[in-house]
Amino acid sequence: MSLNSADLDMRSLLKLACILLISHVPSALAQDLTAHFYPEKQEFVLGEPVIVVLEVANNTSRAVEVEHDCDWLHPEQLQVANATAKKEVHLMGCAPLGGWAGSCGIGARITPAGEQFERRFLLDHQFDFSRPGVYHVKASRHVKVYGDGFDDLIADLDAQDQFDVVLREPRGRELEDAYQPFIAGLSSTDYGTKAFAALALTQNPPRFLEGVILSLAANGDTVLQSVDGLERLATPAARARLVELSSAKDRGLREKAIAALGRIGNPEDCDAMLNIAAENELEQTQAYVAAGRICRSGAVSVLASLLPSADDQLAAAVATGLGNTASRDAVPPLISLLLSSDAYVRREADAALFTLTHHGTPRDLNDPADPRQGYSEWHSWWAKNSRTARIYSTDECPAPQP
Repeated sequence: MSLNSADLDMRSLLKLACILLISHVPSALAQDLTAHFYPEKQEFVLGEPVIVVLEVANNTSRAVEVEHDCDWLHPEQLQVANATAKKEVHLMGCAPLGGWAGSCGIGARITPAGEQFERRFLLDHQFDFSRPGVYHVKASRHVKVYGDGFDDLIADLDAQDQFDVVLREPRGRELEDAYQPFIAGLSSTDYGTKAFAALALTQNPPRFLEGVILSLAANGDTVLQSVDGLERLATPAARARLVELSSAKDRGLREKAIAALGRIGNPEDCDAMLNIAAENELEQTQAYVAAGRICRSGAVSVLASLLPSADDQLAAAVATGLGNTASRDAVPPLISLLLSSDAYVRREADAALFTLTHHGTPRDLNDPADPRQGYSEWHSWWAKNSRTARIYSTDECPAPQP
């Protein structure tokens, strides 16, 4: 049986209509998906976690998968008027470290038809909210929504919102009461709820949470996360626990505890950190870097005495540790390291000199012809300025000066 041209045209039109209908389905579904930010509360008391919520509403007739990745908002996704970025201590000194770094795994959560996907973010993880006032927040994030797996993209939602949050002084036991839901959340059987509760408790804990943080540090499931809380508490009990964790079986835990003690920088921990460096070969370099900030001038002679027999890895760590001491006596041994045959050692020494003096600009010292020139420049500058040059600590890192 043969088909005439009219039949062929009709079949072609039907085929085209089906293609157009199928291709229109994702865009039609996308219209019923919305994403926006809002503050969990309009008013917070000083000291409690300030939380914003990202909500994706699924108003379609089918279940969808909402992509989620980091537990934080990147700097380009978050602006807060009147708030300064939370100051961080960098044990690697004041040399420019580049832009934002860090990554996290990507997952997706099934959100049934007619329901909402919610993700909570802690603003005071990144900003200093130590004063009362009205803070204007601008938050944005792209959220991908899938149908059946990552190959079936339905929508790429652009959540952009602005709103105010109010911080005021607490009255009575308001602050203690504000933390009770997070303490209760530690007992939740839902992993996400429990993890967020631990994050909220450890990011900026008031002194009355010391017992809670120490209990987290005694629990194998939360001990790694507790280190942040122990560091921010920095009480004698918290620091003692960090010293204990610096000798834990888990290497990642040891490294995190050592770094936390270094950022705290309490001189009472000097002997403990030097003992850790002497007794733990795997974390020796990291411990000497931390010891520079903890012991300050008291670490200079110890660190300098290591150089004659140090390999390149240890010499580089000693250089960074000397840069953390905020001591004038650390400058001469650092200048001598500019003659090292190892480019990495030279870079660390140059960066440490910049940290201490804010003089010059840290540079790439890979060129074999450069070491002698760099040494000569620093040697001459120090000969003229050794008595008058101001010496800085790692708490006073500036923007690099030409």
